[in-house]
Amino acid sequence: MKNLGLLVTCATLTALATPGSAQSADVVAPASSGQLDLQTSQNATVNLIRLLVKSGVITQEAAVDLIRQAEREAQVAQAQAQSVVAAAEQIKAAAQAELAASETDIRVTYVPEHVRQEIAADVRNELAADARKQNWSATDEASWTKNIRPFADFRIRYNSISFDDANDNTGSFPDFNAINTGSPYDLADITTFYPTINADENRDRVGVRARLGFEADLHEGFLFGVRLATGSGSSPVSTNQTVGSPGNFSKYSLWLDQAFLSWETTGDSDLRLRAVAGRYPNPFFKTDLTWDDDINLDGISLSASYKISDRVKLFATAGIFPIFNTAFDFPSNQPDKFSSDDRYMSAIQAGFDADITKSIRLKAALAYYLFTDIEGAPSDPYVPLSDDDAGSTDGRRPGFAQKGNTYMPLRNITPTAANGFGTTNQWQYFGLASEFRPIVATAQLDLNHFEPFQITFFGEAVKNTAYDVNRFSANPAFDPIFFGGGNKGGDTGYLVGVSVGSAALQQRWDWRAGIDYRYLESDAFVDGFVDSDFGLGGTNQQGFTLSARLALSARVFLGARWLSASEIEGAPLRSDYFQFDINSKF
Repeated sequence: MKNLGLLVTCATLTALATPGSAQSADVVAPASSGQLDLQTSQNATVNLIRLLVKSGVITQEAAVDLIRQAEREAQVAQAQAQSVVAAAEQIKAAAQAELAASETDIRVTYVPEHVRQEIAADVRNELAADARKQNWSATDEASWTKNIRPFADFRIRYNSISFDDANDNTGSFPDFNAINTGSPYDLADITTFYPTINADENRDRVGVRARLGFEADLHEGFLFGVRLATGSGSSPVSTNQTVGSPGNFSKYSLWLDQAFLSWETTGDSDLRLRAVAGRYPNPFFKTDLTWDDDINLDGISLSASYKISDRVKLFATAGIFPIFNTAFDFPSNQPDKFSSDDRYMSAIQAGFDADITKSIRLKAALAYYLFTDIEGAPSDPYVPLSDDDAGSTDGRRPGFAQKGNTYMPLRNITPTAANGFGTTNQWQYFGLASEFRPIVATAQLDLNHFEPFQITFFGEAVKNTAYDVNRFSANPAFDPIFFGGGNKGGDTGYLVGVSVGSAALQQRWDWRAGIDYRYLESDAFVDGFVDSDFGLGGTNQQGFTLSARLALSARVFLGARWLSASEIEGAPLRSDYFQFDINSKF
């Protein structure tokens, strides 16, 4: 009987495992009639039971009972299988309705389990890719596009620079930046001309600018940002790359233009705070009278705004920014090192932003910039025997300059027999003759009575409170080249302008045009930081700027500017600068 139970169990399992066994006539007939047909059947279970009957192992009645039991178990298994098939069909129908399968889909009647798992994984990956592309993912953890925002822009620009025929081309405009970033100039060598800026030969150039970066939301108010940019050099006031320079299809340089970490308060509080550290966009409200648009500041700053009503907000920004740090081993060719000559700018600005009416908005601010040790200072007395012999204040020369500021020689060279008592070996660097503590007032008035057009009036005024003409006007040694040995510059400047058109270039044919006039005396602000386009950069200039922009799409627009500038004091220098560019961004 033990063997008989084993055989019955095997027969039952065979019936359950045989597709369609519950529907076979070989099983149904005996169960309903009570008799077992001993003829051969295609059902393995029935044939096995018949063999047992013929062998006398079991009786015919027992065989009928076994088949009835197998039939009932097979029917239960079939019902379960049918429910699974029905559920699968429902899932399949829902998937087909959701994904709208194409006519080229291949239909199969059976898919192995491992193939189904691979298909499911592929579908999940495709849906995740769509979620990233369309930004419709349900959770922040699954949507990295909500945390990282890439951006880029590209500009190609045609430049045409023309000079007035009356400009002085006899050497009245030394290029102090070239002198200070290269070898010192020997003032006693009258056979070699010092570097000068171009004042008489017209130039046509094409330039490109490409910038690429991203900002990453680190949650809890923290943000990390990086931007790379092109540029013909490390100039802080330009990311333009002149096409054809250095020539022969040489590759262009890419610079780290921004890298910062910021923190900002979250929530709906009327008080908002923001702290930034690293290299980042200028946080001060300004115009390009004082700060070029391309300048990014190094340092740390804290900004705050407070909403005192639905229409008025107060704001303030303060920061400390290193301008220059003395080289660790300065001077490298002397064992006795010089003391540090680090330079800093500390700044604070406060203002308000008010919606006077629904169509009138006024924003204004007052800023104070304190430049520490940016001015030049005479070195300790010494006798340089070559251009490699450094002076103790060589670090006071500007790391970058344009033109316009008053300059002084830095090296206090002692006349001795070794230098022909001042007639040879007068290797010299130059520093800023004036100290700089400017106060800057900036304002902007937006009129929106004529929507969709906006009229904007803007202006800025600057005065260098540290300027003291007596510091160097009575001492020609402070300025042996610029302004003929004396100073006729000044400490003030201003800019006024108006622009009309679309408030923002958001769609095709949006446009905006404007005009401004500026007047900036020689030492009103540091010449290395002001607009690099007007008058080809620098201070001691006055004149007009006309500008216009036209959108070709939401992300492509044309731009044109004409800048006409002339010197305020000193030898005549007038230039007209025309720019036409195509801008794109994403």
